[in-house]
Amino acid sequence: MLRNGGELDGTRILSPAMIEYASRNHTGELRNVLFDYTASYRGWEAWPGYIGLAFSCAATASLRARSAH
Repeated sequence: MLRNGGELDGTRILSPAMIEYASRNHTGELRNVLFDYTASYRGWEAWPGYIGLAFSCAATASLRARSAH
């Protein structure tokens, strides 16, 4: 839905304005301190604070699609 501009199976769920707002960088280069805490003890790479749920969902869907082939 996020990659399709707010539509899911041909039905609009989110407006284009909401998609634009949700995918905008609101924090600049600030750190995501909750993620930094988890990443530090798991050995994960640190991410900037603007990498949020929408980006994670899109990346997860993309990885699933690739592994299905």
